[in-house]
Amino acid sequence: MPGLLRPFHLIALTGVLLCTTFTVGCVTDDAPKRTRVAPSPMFNQPRDYKPAQLGPVDPVAISFALAEAEDAIARGVQKNLQAQKQTDMATSSKSLFAFYWAEADEYERWKYFNKFKNDHRAQIFGPLGICLIYTEWRVTEHAEKPCAQVRKKFGDLSVMEVAQGRYWEGKGNTVEALKHYNNAVEINSEDVSAHLAIGNLKAANGDGSSALKAWDRSIRAWPKCFRCYRAKAQFVEAKFGLSDALPIWEEVLKIAPEDTESLTRYAKAQVGRDDNKALFAYETALKGGKKDFMTYMAAAQIAIRLAQLEKSIGYLEEAVALDKTNRDAWWTLTLQYEKAALEDKYLEALNKMLEFEPKNDDIHLRLARLYHKKESMVDCLKHYRILKELVKEGQSLLLSKAVHAEAEKERLKLLDQLKIAKGFHGSAGQVVGTVQYRANKMFQQRLKTTEDLGGSIRLLVTTNAKSRVENVEITDDQINDLWMAANVIGNLRRAIIWGGAKRYNIELVFEK
Repeated sequence: MPGLLRPFHLIALTGVLLCTTFTVGCVTDDAPKRTRVAPSPMFNQPRDYKPAQLGPVDPVAISFALAEAEDAIARGVQKNLQAQKQTDMATSSKSLFAFYWAEADEYERWKYFNKFKNDHRAQIFGPLGICLIYTEWRVTEHAEKPCAQVRKKFGDLSVMEVAQGRYWEGKGNTVEALKHYNNAVEINSEDVSAHLAIGNLKAANGDGSSALKAWDRSIRAWPKCFRCYRAKAQFVEAKFGLSDALPIWEEVLKIAPEDTESLTRYAKAQVGRDDNKALFAYETALKGGKKDFMTYMAAAQIAIRLAQLEKSIGYLEEAVALDKTNRDAWWTLTLQYEKAALEDKYLEALNKMLEFEPKNDDIHLRLARLYHKKESMVDCLKHYRILKELVKEGQSLLLSKAVHAEAEKERLKLLDQLKIAKGFHGSAGQVVGTVQYRANKMFQQRLKTTEDLGGSIRLLVTTNAKSRVENVEITDDQINDLWMAANVIGNLRRAIIWGGAKRYNIELVFEK
């Protein structure tokens, strides 16, 4: 008889899906769908591997092997466990079971046990694995025969009761599931998987006291049980807070120092208690692959608390790269750039903040002052002007009246330095003449510090229906002097050019 495929494995024949001829029955509706992954290759058996040498099946040892394998899968270290077990699995049924059960893909796991069963029909090891797998898959018609073989030899086993518990838990019947898990611990008081499952179900049903007792029993049965400590830590944290959970998270990390989720919980518990330990835990989680927005932000906040400026900036940059729309992350990064005196990045971040809050007076004042420092006078004037308009419009302001009064003094002083006079009006020719006159004064002043100035500035000026200048754009600048550009634009923006809504091309010429 050919090897038995998983009962809901289907093959295509002439375009129609049919059940395989060598299965007992077709797929049932309640059969779980297997995750489709690329099959892993069969392990390399030792050359001297002789199944006849396989030691006797110890039911208690098998229950531990099952827990050990599932713990390794939960930690993502199943390959390490398989490497350890491969050294003696030719003679140890416990090691061979752990090796097979540590295969995370359940179909590949089934193939291991099924091959062993078919190759070595006189041994109970294969039927035991198949019995457990089919029971958990809820394919009872296929579980009957191998399970009967196991019961005939051993009677009731705790691992079989655990499988039955999982069967009922999968069907949503927690009462029946608990019954079987309790049967398991009556048969084997050291069955880690049963105690863990009881704790999880008790916690889900709101019986915290019983849950904690069950988890403690699972830990006594196996002090290195990762899932047992983790379940307890998660429950205590949710019920009593991070402070009470901290010692338990420490135990989790003694067992699984690589577990990134546990590292972040531990780190969160240490914040404010020991920030250096908190930052180290977050950094370890990041190195371990937990490179998500929240972890980067948490690490950045701790680095800020510890005054580790370079680290905080690095983590914040990673965070905003993952979520470019997070206003708070960008603002935190902006302030760190300012603190580090990274002017170009600070400027870029401030302009990014305007995308979130275009009417934020604090940001406009910061930009005005920074542009003034960089002598980008056109942009400096622009943000001082917007700041004044926000005050005039009665916008909700973040800065105090005193700060706005100081900003207005700065603006007026700058206008005087740039020789930008009060507003004026007239025809296009009159306005151009006035602007040329005012710009010439600025030009003569700039010649004192910059000898090679000369040439023309061409501009496109747009007015609205009320003849007020709405926009000034430099289209060609032979002078290339920031102060001159600010003078010309500033004076034109204050003008009224009679004639309503129009566009004007203007050229101003400057000679020594």
